[in-house]
Order: sequence, then C-alpha cells, then structure tokens
Amino acid sequence: MTASTLSSQQIHINNGSEVVFNAVLSTDVNNDGIKDTGLFVWSNGSLRLVARTGTVLPGVGTVDGLVMGVIVVPPPPILVPNSGAINNDLGQVLFGAKLSDGQGVLLVATPTP
Repeated sequence: MTASTLSSQQIHINNGSEVVFNAVLSTDVNNDGIKDTGLFVWSNGSLRLVARTGTVLPGVGTVDGLVMGVIVVPPPPILVPNSGAINNDLGQVLFGAKLSDGQGVLLVATPTP
C-alpha cells in the first residue's frame, strides 16, 4: 500500500489525531489493469478500511476507485488516488468515489461504535 501525496486533501488529520488517507493497493479486483485504491483511517494505533475498489455500497453501487474526476498518473506512471478525503472530529469521513457504472459520488462514512 502506498499513501497518496498529491497536493492537499489526500492526507488529513482531525483534532483527535485520527489520520485519513488514500492509498494505491497491490491488487486489481476488477481486472481493469489499474491497481485498486483504498481509503483508510489510522486511529489509536489501528488501521481501519473506509472503502476500496470493489466495496459494495448498498443502494449506491460498487466502488471502482477512490478518485474525483480523473485518475491522475504523473510520470513515471504511478496511480495517484485523489478522493479529496477529509475527516471531522466525530470520525466521519467525507470523500469522493467513482462507481463501477462510471458515476461519481460524494460520500460520508460514519463509524459505528
């Protein structure tokens, strides 16, 4: 897993020191030739998955990638997820994703106790 370092809004820290970040994974679950992307939260020494390529969102669709708009591939060819993820002090994460039907969505993930 490689964390995205593309400009701002790719790694965010809230006042509770929880870190949310986008990452490129070493898998290709949808066999499209592009590595999968994921969105994670690091909190209190634990890593938690928020969403990744292949995540089924009931009533919404299946995540194709954690990107807003287009996939950014700077030279050399490295996939850079750019979901614009930010987290608030309640642990909620706001992020964008592209679904398998090509639709782009803006989502809020709320952690469960």
